[in-house]
Amino acid sequence: MTNVTILESPTRTTPLGVRFWDAVQQKFVADGLVVNVRLAASQRRIPAVANKEGVFYARDLPFLAAAERGAGDDAYWAALSSLGFIVEVSDANGQFLSFSFPAQLPARGVFVWSCASASPVVPSSLSAGVPLFSAPSRSEVAMCGTLRAQLQEASTGLPAAGAVLHATIAGTEQATGIADALGRVAMLFPYPEPQDFPPIGDPSASPVASPTGSSLTGHTWPVTLTVQYAPTTGPYPPYPDLCTTLSQPSAQLLADTSGAQLGPQTLYVGTDLIVRSVDAATGTPLSVVLVT
Repeated sequence: MTNVTILESPTRTTPLGVRFWDAVQQKFVADGLVVNVRLAASQRRIPAVANKEGVFYARDLPFLAAAERGAGDDAYWAALSSLGFIVEVSDANGQFLSFSFPAQLPARGVFVWSCASASPVVPSSLSAGVPLFSAPSRSEVAMCGTLRAQLQEASTGLPAAGAVLHATIAGTEQATGIADALGRVAMLFPYPEPQDFPPIGDPSASPVASPTGSSLTGHTWPVTLTVQYAPTTGPYPPYPDLCTTLSQPSAQLLADTSGAQLGPQTLYVGTDLIVRSVDAATGTPLSVVLVT
């Protein structure tokens, strides 16, 4: 037998591995997403590629060639210095909004996105992922309700681009949507469990506990809306920073042109909830929701 002496074992360390979470379907997704990475001070973009686990990874990033050839052990990470990069995300399928976020790279393990000042609080499922937000063109999802609105600044008539809309459904369920450059927002969320359904697993429960039995048909839920918004100058960016967007101050949604505050809305099963303000003089619904 010939003895073989191993002179060296080449290693390759990936500076970035990141995945993306869809709260509507409660899963990480990769299909259709286009992810690029660039230095914060540069416009040269390096594409990231998704592996079979749905984790996007990027290699050959500027100034990180030596870091990519490191051992990847504890000593390697302890001695490593990082650089500031920007990750830009879009969706070729039109299901999710485009956005960006900063990342100090190389990052060990799956990248953990955080934004301490953002609302709502990032759920525990995002301990190793970045949230996605539905685009107005997103397809309907089975057993999910859809809320749509076009947000407009009450004082200027301009689109409330990037406004963050929060919905509380039936007092407990939470959903969040972000307006696009035209102020359009689509929010998808699973229908809440009706309170008049028979208790699950209770053999003594009547199979018909409501006029609609155990079907969702005919059910409605109250929806309370709040908004975060701060007007910006200049054109809306193609890749708005996610943390900046989610950290906007509270604003007010108006029920009508007189300045009355928007009250609770009603969600019906199988019908999109379209939210609009009203012309106070005529009582005619507007095509938009006024934000001030």
